[in-house]
Amino acid sequence: MRKPKKVTISEIAKKAGTSVTAVSFVLNNKADKKIKPEIQKRILRIIDKHGYKPNIAAQGLARRKTLTVNLCILGSLTKYDYLTYHQHYDALRGFSEELNNLGYVVKIVQIPENLNSGEIEEQILKREKSDGAAFLMNWPSQLISSLVDQFKKHRYPYVCMNIHFREAKINCVYANDEQGMYKATSHLIKLGHKLVGIIGYASGGSMFEGYKKGLKDNGIDFTQELVGVDTSRKKMDPFKIGYFQVKKLLNASIPPTGIVCQDDITAFGVLYALAEHGIKVPEQIAVVGFGDDEYSKITIPKLTTVRKSGVDIGRESAKMLVGKISDSDFNKTPTQKVLEEELIIRESCGASRLKKGITS
Repeated sequence: MRKPKKVTISEIAKKAGTSVTAVSFVLNNKADKKIKPEIQKRILRIIDKHGYKPNIAAQGLARRKTLTVNLCILGSLTKYDYLTYHQHYDALRGFSEELNNLGYVVKIVQIPENLNSGEIEEQILKREKSDGAAFLMNWPSQLISSLVDQFKKHRYPYVCMNIHFREAKINCVYANDEQGMYKATSHLIKLGHKLVGIIGYASGGSMFEGYKKGLKDNGIDFTQELVGVDTSRKKMDPFKIGYFQVKKLLNASIPPTGIVCQDDITAFGVLYALAEHGIKVPEQIAVVGFGDDEYSKITIPKLTTVRKSGVDIGRESAKMLVGKISDSDFNKTPTQKVLEEELIIRESCGASRLKKGITS
């Protein structure tokens, strides 16, 4: 008599009409109030039907050996580049919380920038043994592609957190920063601004492309003089970038009437500098941030911004990684999940004034 074909945790989730994470909660006796009782019963019925016993799964899925996941960060944990910068911290928090709920331990692995791909591969696969790895920010596309090729050979699950390369097919969860910045730029133009500047830390990448596309699609020419970018991010915190770069734009031959910022902390620096110069926001210059930091609701004026949930990026990355760890066919096709961003309109853009017939 032939033995019934073994099912994977992904197949159980599909049959139950739920997520891999929900099945993992049930297998690890952590469903509690997180999963509806009827869904728990449905998952357990399918597990029993296919002979996929929870106790066996909890003790040793084919790829779950250490119940440890590496969170890999390239370079030093500088004060303003990772732990205190809200988007990175929130992603890390969401990732850790989700995995802890599933019974995993998250270990931060700091990778020196002077190592080559072979040395990094050895550190991750041999010295820092784990069931899988996540990569957070600041990883060059060529390096990630090289590591991913090696991970496929070793059947090692991975996910890239808020990392996305058009030319590389990788497992990743990322926010649509290009579309978010496009929305911010277009919003100011629709409010009547023809001179929209950008302030931040990158004169390339998805945000900058979204800014330029927003100008182009609304019939506005790109002007280099309205770009206030400081690429030495590790040497200067975002607040100071906003503070000093807006002063540069104010000295342009034709200063901007609207400014989009690449994160909220930069926008806070912009607001502070404008207040010092006696420039009213939004009456004289409109400002839009990016990220929806908790303090954006209490600035004066309250900051219009693009909501980007770092916590959601972390949680979705954790779910994807657990799915890859649990699925024997995880290497078959790269998985990508894109999180859309929302424009949050408050006071600093002047939208409320436009409704009253006043334009900036």
